[in-house]
Amino acid sequence: MIGLLDELAANAWPAPVVQVVDGWQLRYGWGVTSRANSVLPSAAGELPLEERLALAEGFYARRGASARFQLSPACRPAYALAELDGRPAAAGRAVLERGWLGIFGMATLPGARRRGLGRALLAALAAWGVARGATRAYLMVEEGNAPARSLYEQAGFEPLYGYHYRVQERTPC
Repeated sequence: MIGLLDELAANAWPAPVVQVVDGWQLRYGWGVTSRANSVLPSAAGELPLEERLALAEGFYARRGASARFQLSPACRPAYALAELDGRPAAAGRAVLERGWLGIFGMATLPGARRRGLGRALLAALAAWGVARGATRAYLMVEEGNAPARSLYEQAGFEPLYGYHYRVQERTPC
C-alpha cells in the first residue's frame, strides 16, 4: 500500500525530468521541490545497491545537484525484524537477483531462541521474494550450526556443497 501511494504521488505531480534506473526514478526539477529533485527508490531491482547509488549520484552531479533520496517503508531493502515483547529479537536479510532469493544474516538473540522467530523471519523473507518474482532460494549456513541447519532443512533447503576458508599465517617480524 505504501509503495502504491508513493507511486501515485510521483505520478500526480511528476518531475520535469525523470530517468528510470533499475526500478529507481531519478527525478529532477531544477531545485523547485524536494520531491521533484530526489530519487524515488524501489527495493526491487537487479543491480547491486552500490552501482545504483553511483548511477543516482552521477545523474545529480551532471546537473550540479546533490543526490537526495525520498525514503519510505516501501523502499527498504529486504531486511526483516522480529520483535519479542516490543524489543528486537531476531533479524534476517534477503536479496533478489535474477529470480534467486539469497537469504543472509539470520540471527536470533540467545534468550529469544526456540520461539519460532527464525521460522517466521524465513517465511516473511520467502514471501517477500516470491511477491517480487523469486522462483528459487539459497542460503549458506555454518556446518556446526545444528539449530539453523534443522530450521532450514524443515523449510525444504538441502545441503548442496560445503566450503571453507584458508588464511595465510602471519609470521612475526
